[in-house]
Amino acid sequence: MKVFKCDLERKKLPFKNDFFDYAFVRYVTPYVKNTRKFLKEIKRVLKPNGLFFIIELDWKRSRKTYYNGTYIIKKRFSSKSLRDALVSYNFRIVKTRRFQNIPYVWRYTIRAFDFVFPNHKSIIIILRKK
Repeated sequence: MKVFKCDLERKKLPFKNDFFDYAFVRYVTPYVKNTRKFLKEIKRVLKPNGLFFIIELDWKRSRKTYYNGTYIIKKRFSSKSLRDALVSYNFRIVKTRRFQNIPYVWRYTIRAFDFVFPNHKSIIIILRKK
């Protein structure tokens, strides 16, 4: 497996247009200063009808738990503001689900998000490239 390092603040992803069937981002979006460029690059490398899986904290529900006083978080998204941003870049929402992140579960199956735990502060949004 090859690993590519890319500074999305300054460069494009090192892949051709319409290269991937799937893109997966986990707890990255709030740390990216230029969200527009980041989402455009994800969209560029996805094939038509490709799926984009994004997992993030819902800032409104998690700020007291996870905010530690640092300022590395560039943007604070709520579930609604993140969905609105994604739709504005012509992604079509397939499914949105809140969940409590249990790291050993999410990696096995999308069905892992079909159960509910109290205090669910994370969201998964599954999108399709238009």
